[in-house]
Amino acid sequence: MPRYLVIRTFDVDESEMPEVGSRSRKVMTFCVYDAPSEEIVRRHGDDLGKHTIDDVLEIAGDVTPADFPV
Repeated sequence: MPRYLVIRTFDVDESEMPEVGSRSRKVMTFCVYDAPSEEIVRRHGDDLGKHTIDDVLEIAGDVTPADFPV
């Protein structure tokens, strides 16, 4: 399944943070989502609300230390 890097800006203040979970107040954050399409990621963002999706980038692949065995 494709993975997407979502760059977003939240439009909440500190008093609303408990209501909206781990969002940050009016700062840019990055999240990685597994989803079948960019459209699904954007729909999820619309459903969540109180933030703007600035960009959605498909992740072509990950590199971890396991990729380089000793």
